[in-house]
Order: sequence, then C-alpha cells, then structure tokens
Amino acid sequence: MSGANENVDIRLRAVVESAPVGLLVVDTDGRMVLVNRQVEQMFGYSREDLLGKPVEKLIPARFAESHPSFRSDYLSRPRVREMGAGRELFGVRKDGSELPVEIGLTPVASAEGLFVIGSIVDITERRNAEVDRLRLEEALRAAQKVETVSTMARSVAHEFNNILAAIIGCAELLQSSTTEPQAQQDLDTLLQAAQRGAEIVQHVRSASQRHGRSLQPIRLVDIVEEAARLLRVTLPEHVDLILDASDDGVRVLAESTSIQQVIMNLVNNAVDAMSQGGEIHIEYGYSSPPDESRNRRGQSQEGREVVLRVSDSGHGIEDDLLDQVFEPFFTSRSTEGGTGLGLAIVHDIMSAHKGRVQLESRVGHGTTVSCWFPIDDEISIEAHESVRPDLQGGSGQRLLLVDDEPAVRTTCRRILESLGYRVEVVASGEEGLQLLDSDTEGFELVLTDISMSGMTGIDFVREMRSAGFDTPVVIVSGHVPDIPTPVLNDLGICDVAVKPVRRAGFAQLISSAFSAAGLRG
Repeated sequence: MSGANENVDIRLRAVVESAPVGLLVVDTDGRMVLVNRQVEQMFGYSREDLLGKPVEKLIPARFAESHPSFRSDYLSRPRVREMGAGRELFGVRKDGSELPVEIGLTPVASAEGLFVIGSIVDITERRNAEVDRLRLEEALRAAQKVETVSTMARSVAHEFNNILAAIIGCAELLQSSTTEPQAQQDLDTLLQAAQRGAEIVQHVRSASQRHGRSLQPIRLVDIVEEAARLLRVTLPEHVDLILDASDDGVRVLAESTSIQQVIMNLVNNAVDAMSQGGEIHIEYGYSSPPDESRNRRGQSQEGREVVLRVSDSGHGIEDDLLDQVFEPFFTSRSTEGGTGLGLAIVHDIMSAHKGRVQLESRVGHGTTVSCWFPIDDEISIEAHESVRPDLQGGSGQRLLLVDDEPAVRTTCRRILESLGYRVEVVASGEEGLQLLDSDTEGFELVLTDISMSGMTGIDFVREMRSAGFDTPVVIVSGHVPDIPTPVLNDLGICDVAVKPVRRAGFAQLISSAFSAAGLRG
C-alpha cells in the first residue's frame, strides 16, 4: 500500500472490501483511508474520488459544518455505536441527492494509530415501506371513522324516520277529519316541512350506505339534482355550485346511492382544490364517445351515452401526476387532508356500472372529471314508469302490523283502518309469531319493521316461513339495509319501503302487494 493506505493493515482492508454493507475507514483527522465497493455504489463516487478526502464529503451540507465537533467528541471517548442508534442520519450522493442511512461506528486501534470503521446501510426502501405502512394505517383509521359515522347515521336516520312517520301520519289523519281552511293550510305546511325532513334523512341514509345493490333503471338527472341540492347546504360560502342538467327522461342501469357517492366525492375533491374559493360546475346530458386518452380508464364503447361532468376552477394537477390520480391512496393534497381514496372509489363505481371515467387538468386552470354511462336502448321510459294502482283502499282485508315504536303502531293502524283494512298490531316479531299461531281467521298481508329490539324483521319473516305461513310480506322500516333481491324473493317479501310512508303510499304498497300475490285489493 502507499500514501494514505499505508497506515491500514492489509487484513483490515480485506475485511472492509468483502463486507456486504457499505464500509469505510476514517483516520483521526476525519479523512477516508479505505472504502469498499458498496460505498462506491451507494454514493456514486469512485474510491479515487474519496480516498484522502474528509468524510464530510458524504454528509449533506446542512450537517457537514457541525460534524467535526461530533467526530472530536467521539474520538475523545472511542466506543462501539450500534447501527441505528442515535439521531436520524442522511448521506449525500455525488449527484447531490440525499439518502437516509443508518451508520454504525467501531474504533480499531492499531500500531499505526486509531481508526474508525463506519458501516453504512441505505434505508431508503425501509423508509418508503414505513411511509406506505403509515399511509395505509391512516387510510384504515379514516375508513373506520367513516364506518363509525355511517353506522351512527343509519341509526339516527332510523329513529328520525320513526318520528317523522308518526308526525306525517297524524297530520294526514287530521287533514281528513277537518274542513276548516286555516287548519288545512297549517297541516299542509306541517306535511311539507316533515316531508322535507324525510328527504334530508334519506340523503343522510343514502350517503352512509355502501354501493353494491343491484342496478335498476333510473333517471340520472334526478340523482344529480338531489345531490346538488344537498351539497349546496354543505359547501363553504366561498364556493359556488352551478348545475346544468337536462331533463331528458333517459334511464340508465345504475344504483342511486353509488351515483350520489360519485358526485359527493368529485365535489369534495373540487372544494379541496379551491382554498381561495371558486366555482364548481356539475353538468349532465348526452355526449358522444370521446377519443381515447391516457387519463381515461376503460375501453371505448359504441352507442349512445350520457355524461356526468364535474369541473372546478382550482389549482389543477401537475402533468406527471395525472396517470396516478385513480390509484388507491394516491393524493396530491398535503398530509393533513384526504385519504387518496375519492377518485379510486369513483373509478370502482363507474367500472361496476360498465361506465368510464376521465380526468383532465391543467395547473392553474382547474380540473374536470367526466363519467360516461352507457344507455341501454332496451330500457324504455314507458316500461319503467311507476304505475299508480287503485288508491281506493281495501274492503275489510286483515293486515298484521309489526313495529316496536308505539307512536308508529298507533298512527299506522289508524291510517290503514282509514283505508278500509282491519288491522292487528304487535310490538315484536315474537308477538307476531304468537298471534299468527293462535289466530284462526288469517291475514292477507303482513307489514313489518326491520330494526326492532329482539328479533329483527328479516328473522321474523324467516320464522314465519319455517312455521308454514305463506302470507305476503311488505317491509316498512326507518332504515332498510342492503338485502339481495334473491333473499327478498325467497322470503316472499313483495316490497320494501322506507319510513315515513304517507297514506297514499300505504294504499299503493298494499295494492301492489295484493296484485303480486294474486289477491284482490
């Protein structure tokens, strides 16, 4: 050996060179006298660039100035310092980029003096994995919060719907028993307010549900208008929402709750992009299939389409991020906000609807997200218009009403009796089974709540069927969970309605149920 290397034992040099981690040997002046191949690869220097140079060459400038004092302190009390001990450490490559590292120090005394062996490990991959883990944990916590809020929202919606059912029912009964004009006007106002309350509860309930129900022919314009109406109440004052939706009557196969979630997610993203305020435009209408672009997910589909488009006047997204925007947990926001799931969920929902989604954005010019839904020409508007049945009521048919809310039982019983039915009421599924078992006359229809203390409405119907009762069933509940259509069919459930149900709604439910069961209403 010659020059600076003459002070290093040949055996030490062999150990350093063969090590699987980065190793360098520093003398008491802080100069590198030996480095191995791993150090060359890690930092991008040749060993000729490093030998004889101060070790501060591999330390970022913001730390290099204070490093000699740390070295002097260490040399005054030489000791083994294990890998990973101490503060967060960084190295700097030849190209100026930094890398997180762990460094272990081992003093070695020789006949030529004291040397320090530094073992260096690049922990970039470990750090990235930790960041990903923390991001996933944060996303999980966010998802758990959402689930908690959703559960609470469903519970609150159920209770409020029971309250509103009693209010609306009593108001309608009063309307039918008075002809005094002012009383009629007051009751109309009460019913309108209660119905508006029921709509708000429905929005809360819908927003708290997961998508996944079977697709049904719906008019998207109705969903867009409902979502816009709810969003206007919740948007910050500095954000204006502008709606341009054509009432074309076109129906597509979709699930309304999922489409509401798409709109909510897109508008929330737009709000986050406009910290200084601005405008959000929601457009809906016919659209020709667009040209392929790198930001759209899915393949082109021929045929007619409708497009739902949400645009904002926010800061936009950089070009190099556009291809990542639909990836789960990706977000261009600061770490303080967002889970990076909004657009991923939108993409997932659109895929489930056999639709497509595209994002276009320019920094400083805002962002536009377009969602295309295929139009099924076999879905005719006329074939799916709701048919209003005969609302004249019944002619003495016996109904069994199962509900654990006393006010709901009393009010619904009076409404059903005013429609011409004979009604028996019970407070639980257990009582309902006992009455069915002891009754000798029989019932033409059972109306049951779902969320009841003790036996649920679904369990009550299952027990009915197991006991041999084939009476048609209609579910009327403040909260209706996602129940697969095959399950409803297997249990002989004719229809499902969400409280509050008005008098005409009860007449329609019962008439439809009788028709489905082949009975005369």
